[in-house]
Amino acid sequence: MTRYRCVDGQEAAGFAVTRACEAMNVSTSAYYAWRAKGRQEPSARARRDADVLAEVRVIHREHPDYGSPRMTVELGRRGKPVNHKKVEAMMAEAGIVARRHRRRRGLTKPDKTAPALPDLVGRLFDPDRVDDTWVGDVTFVPTDQGWLYLATVLDLGSRRLLGYSMSSSADTDHVVNAVAMAVAARGRSAMDGTIFHSDRGST
Repeated sequence: MTRYRCVDGQEAAGFAVTRACEAMNVSTSAYYAWRAKGRQEPSARARRDADVLAEVRVIHREHPDYGSPRMTVELGRRGKPVNHKKVEAMMAEAGIVARRHRRRRGLTKPDKTAPALPDLVGRLFDPDRVDDTWVGDVTFVPTDQGWLYLATVLDLGSRRLLGYSMSSSADTDHVVNAVAMAVAARGRSAMDGTIFHSDRGST
């Protein structure tokens, strides 16, 4: 029994044509064309198109971010060379759409009215003594409960993590807490003479 006859049988049983065609890896237009011809056996071209569409569905499951250009290249690599226009039309008809990646939001929101801080480090991230230069950073970490924001303070002289703090929001409080932990780790109330460097400059 051909795929078209299977679709025909499923339609007769009350199933939607689009679902039946998807299950059998054939396009709805090819099925209706077959039915319009008096339910004749599909041509060699129709069988080849059905075979290509089946491979397109396989590739889409493996690489859901592939659009028609990369899909065309991958089909050729798998021994099924097809014109990219045909692949584009085939994907559109079958409802196969590439998944788009959402761009991550940047955590740094600079105050454009604030004066720029000088870079006191100058890419020299290997100081000769401990507590000469600290560096701070904020990143976000995915968890089962959502995103958590991690602020860290690292001493470049010892390569030791001195302070850290996590928060469910990207506010300044957990950054201050990380710096306070770092100062407390040195047993001091202030760090006079220590350079604190971030991606917005040094103080």
